[in-house]
Amino acid sequence: PSPNKPIKADTGVAPCRAAPGLWMTAIVSQFDTAHTAPILDTQLDDLGLRLATASEDGLVKLWDVSAEDPLFLCDLDGHSGPVHQVAWAPVGTGAGALLLTGGSDGRVLLWGPCQDPKRWQIVHEENLSKHGEVRALSWAPTNVGAAFACALSDGTVTATIHQGTVRSGETDVEHRWQTQSFAIHKGEVHAVSWASSVGPDSRGKLAGACLASAA
Repeated sequence: PSPNKPIKADTGVAPCRAAPGLWMTAIVSQFDTAHTAPILDTQLDDLGLRLATASEDGLVKLWDVSAEDPLFLCDLDGHSGPVHQVAWAPVGTGAGALLLTGGSDGRVLLWGPCQDPKRWQIVHEENLSKHGEVRALSWAPTNVGAAFACALSDGTVTATIHQGTVRSGETDVEHRWQTQSFAIHKGEVHAVSWASSVGPDSRGKLAGACLASAA
C-alpha cells in the first residue's frame, strides 16, 4: 500500500435487530492502525476487551477496545518477518492474559503483560524454524489446560502443552513446556484446530485430544 494510505481495522461487528426474525450487523468503530503493510490477522480476546493486529510489517499491535474509541497499548516487535497469526489464550485455561504470535521466521512467541498494561514481554518461545514458517495457531480447549497447536510450512503440525513450574533459586519460577511434532502433510499446512470437547481427566495431557489440519 501507499505509505500515505492508512491501514485500517474494524474493532468488530455487532448484531442489531432490523426486523422480527431479521438480523443485521453494524461496524462498532474503524481506526487507523499505523501498520505500514497489510494486516494478516486480527483477534479479539474472549472478553472483547483487547484487540491484537498482526501485519506483514513484522509487528503485532495491541489495543484496548473496552470503550468506543480504541486505545493503542503497545507494539510487540519480537518477530523478524511478517506475522501470520495471533491467538489469545481462552478464559479458563488458568494461563491468564496471554497472546500467541507466529510468523515467517518460524518462531512462536507467547506474550504476557507486565505490571504496566502498556508493556508486554515474551514469557515463552518455540523456535520451529527447522519446519519453515508458522502459518496458523490454535489454543486447545480449556479443560486441557494451557496448550496450543501450530501449523507449519513443511507439512508439520506441533502441539505444545504447559507441564507446570519448577523453582529456580529462591524466588525464580521456571515454566516447563513440552512439544510434540507430527509430520502429517506433504505440503504447507494452512490451518489447524482442536475438537472442542475432550475427557474431563485430560487437563495437562494431550492424550484424548483431537486435532484437525488442512494443507
